[in-house]
Amino acid sequence: MIKFFIDKYSWRGSFLLMGGVTLNICIFGGLMRPLQLTTDTRKRKEGVAVTDFTFLRNTKLILLSFSCLFWASGLGIGFVHLSAYAVANDSSELGASFLISVIGIGNTVFRLITGMAANHPAVDSLTVYSGTLGIVGLISLCCPLLMVTTVGQMFYALLFGMYTSSAVVLVAPLVVEFVAVSSLASALGVVNLMTGIGYLIGAPLAGWLYDTTGLYVNSFYLSGVCFLLSSAVILAAPLFGEEKIVFTEDVKENSQPNGCMMKISMK
Repeated sequence: MIKFFIDKYSWRGSFLLMGGVTLNICIFGGLMRPLQLTTDTRKRKEGVAVTDFTFLRNTKLILLSFSCLFWASGLGIGFVHLSAYAVANDSSELGASFLISVIGIGNTVFRLITGMAANHPAVDSLTVYSGTLGIVGLISLCCPLLMVTTVGQMFYALLFGMYTSSAVVLVAPLVVEFVAVSSLASALGVVNLMTGIGYLIGAPLAGWLYDTTGLYVNSFYLSGVCFLLSSAVILAAPLFGEEKIVFTEDVKENSQPNGCMMKISMK
């Protein structure tokens, strides 16, 4: 679709159309308002601090944040350079742009499969998360062997989309496992921030590699290394038994000044 927009309306018109489509997110986001006043909202109106930064002492969450930074860097490289790499291997521009659609198809289907599998009590989300990132890292390192034919390019795009989907699906459940509910919103914000930084630095770094060497293959080597680092970093998480610090309301007179009681549980 984006290729069609570019051919018919040029880059300027394409960005205008995509901006209009994306603007609908604001409309749907505006509809997601709370149906009733929540406890946190009441506390804000009463001037009680509800922000909890104790999660910053959680080593598991820090490891997950850096893992997200690495996989986001690798993912950004794949999306930005895959089509150009295919064209450099004598693929047509239409066929090269279709590879992004293949990534999307694999990503969508495998998200559903990963979500259903993660709900099974016998499946460890951390193992699935680390394992799939390790697989896509190895696939990216072997990318030059697959990009020489059209079928190989399609196969790589499909596998790339499938195995990167688990990272998006399993991040939130892993955050829930690592931090207390009171810290969930802030912890997700930190993880999403690190993910955004990864998207921001991955593609420019790969572009610098291409400008320096003139070869797209080095970008995918970098992408593979990023995925493998992401997988390796999160594998260290089980080595740390973190304390979950849970804040619960205490309406008794002997509660702490902020109206909360602190409960520490070992994980």
